[in-house]
Amino acid sequence: MGQFSYPLAQFHREAFWRGEIPFWNPFNNCGLPFLAQWNTLALYPGSLIYLLLPLSWSLNLYVFAHVFLAAAGMYFLARRWTNNAFAASVAGLAFAWNGLTLHSLMWTNNIASLGWMPWVILAMERAWREGGRRIVFAALIGAMQVLSAGPEIILLTWLIAGLLWLRDLLKGDLPRVQSLLRFALGGVLVCALCAVQLLPFLDLLRHSQRDTSFGGAVWAMPLWGWANFLVPLFGCTPSVVGVYSQDAQQWTSSYYMGIGVVAFALLAFRGKDRRVLWFSGIAIAGLVLSLGDGAFVYTALKKLFPLLGFIRFPIKCVVLVAFALPLLAAFGVATVREKNDSQAHARSPLATALIVVLGLTAVAVIFGWLVPVADTSPMATTKSGVTRMIFLAVTIGAMIWLSKQVEWPRQRLAMCAVLALMALDVLTHMPRQNPTVPNRAYGPLPSDMSSVPKLGEARAMISPPMQRMLESAATPDPFTLFTGYRRMLLSDCNMIDHVPKVNGFFSLYLREADQVNRQIYRSTNYDVPLLDFLGVAQISDAQQLFSWHARSNAMLLVSAGQTPVFSGPKETFEAIFAPTFEPRRIVYLPPEAQPALSGVQSNACRVISVVAERQRVSAEVEAAAVSLVVISQAFYHPWKAYVNGRPVRLWKANYAYGAVSVPAGRHKIELRYEDRLFRVGGLISMAALLSCGPCIFIGRRTRESTSG
Repeated sequence: MGQFSYPLAQFHREAFWRGEIPFWNPFNNCGLPFLAQWNTLALYPGSLIYLLLPLSWSLNLYVFAHVFLAAAGMYFLARRWTNNAFAASVAGLAFAWNGLTLHSLMWTNNIASLGWMPWVILAMERAWREGGRRIVFAALIGAMQVLSAGPEIILLTWLIAGLLWLRDLLKGDLPRVQSLLRFALGGVLVCALCAVQLLPFLDLLRHSQRDTSFGGAVWAMPLWGWANFLVPLFGCTPSVVGVYSQDAQQWTSSYYMGIGVVAFALLAFRGKDRRVLWFSGIAIAGLVLSLGDGAFVYTALKKLFPLLGFIRFPIKCVVLVAFALPLLAAFGVATVREKNDSQAHARSPLATALIVVLGLTAVAVIFGWLVPVADTSPMATTKSGVTRMIFLAVTIGAMIWLSKQVEWPRQRLAMCAVLALMALDVLTHMPRQNPTVPNRAYGPLPSDMSSVPKLGEARAMISPPMQRMLESAATPDPFTLFTGYRRMLLSDCNMIDHVPKVNGFFSLYLREADQVNRQIYRSTNYDVPLLDFLGVAQISDAQQLFSWHARSNAMLLVSAGQTPVFSGPKETFEAIFAPTFEPRRIVYLPPEAQPALSGVQSNACRVISVVAERQRVSAEVEAAAVSLVVISQAFYHPWKAYVNGRPVRLWKANYAYGAVSVPAGRHKIELRYEDRLFRVGGLISMAALLSCGPCIFIGRRTRESTSG
């Protein structure tokens, strides 16, 4: 939360109150797109919660509002399918209150995407079944999830929707062509509504470091990871802060759903609803795919569908399990309640589920004791398993007690007891899943630098040895840990204090700028003249925390008068890292720029002033002859250059940055971020949104006239 979600929310909020659309982040990676990142939530309507209200508490309100949204959506979905309010309550609680959802509290985009997930399934099912304005409602809800910016969760949501539509199609309940058109129309309308976000994102993706071979299979669920659905600490080790997680993957600290939920899910197979088989298949698919290369299926799918290579971490497929298991539990509880209504007892199936799950849990505990995984503690595994077994026994006992009650007040008390036990089970399954800090951790901190870099003037840089040290450094006190991260500008903490720096922590980076950064942080001899060009005025000590050293040779964001050298990408990349590189005297440009810049003179231009804003850079220069002005900001094509208000070509310079040519005389140079695809997407989204109103109105009038 502190290293990513909070800094981005603060940046977004500052732009909102300045009346700006946050296209560009100039504080990290020598500049990179902000809105196009998508998971920055720049266009998500739910962000208004923390944009309008004080950030010190509204970000907490935002994440818990989406937890409630998830619970309500799953409740209504399960109630539609089971026609049982208590079973639906079990599903709603299980989906919104589990290890994965609680872990997602720190990721503002993931918790929002999870919150909308059941609503999308519910709305789309009604759309392909009923048509009419239901398609519009489904598209609006689907658009909310797409704008919430959890790409993998969104993809898995629509995969589930597609499978459920296929199930209905195979049953023969619906006209095939009509239901297909309704489903397709809903998807197309969602894309149209979100075009304002999707087009900039796809454009950034095309220019980013990701390609079809990017994902790999790192951070997969270990082969023994299924045991964590019964024994949450099985094979997990604690960090210094006390958060347990699997060493094999760090995407989520837990995906424990509650041991009672597993037992209730087993009861679903006693019913006759065919959806049980489909959701069982979805859950099994999630379990297998989460194993990554360990089950070979994930690797085979990547070969069949290369686009999956853009997605990182197979463990994210566990979302399928997190969605399917609560619904299976709802079907199981509904089955027991139906038996209870007709037979006045439901002890036999509950006792069977208790015995089966207790047996499996006991096996996991014994295995964890006899064959410890990695550096895990057998005692911690045993304690975790035994505690869950007790919760299971008490929960099943409460269900049996519920089956014996005839009077409604006692039934309601028993239902509340079951739900409370489920919630307490998840709440206590890990000693410290979400460490917290007081608000003052995000307040002003004294600087350890002799001079804090300002936007347009200089940048800070964490030295490569210190970066590696910080990635493994920790302390048991979260406040000390986080304020230490802030003082060292780790990840995106620099955005909180508005300190520009060389690197950052984001999903997508501009390809060439990212290659430069990676090379800097791979090098043993990293303090090269390139850092002068990047404006590094403060660099951290290699070993001593909170120690920064001033660099006197740092250049401003805008410089001028360099001699152009025309060379290809490979030669340029090698040249800028050479110790002989002289960025004040030489600038490397692509060969295609040579005809247009053949008349450029050296040492014939000086920079008079520079004003750097978040989405605009302006400078006054004076040139004795045709000259080059070089900007050490990451090159990206939506940036447009103007000289005295007239557009000029912005050239890629020094492999990943920018340069413009100016004629003789005194000139004002401006760089403005002008995203054409954002405008095109905005027009498409506005047209789609405006069309939704009449569709809803016409659908309502048609329904009224038909009923009349």
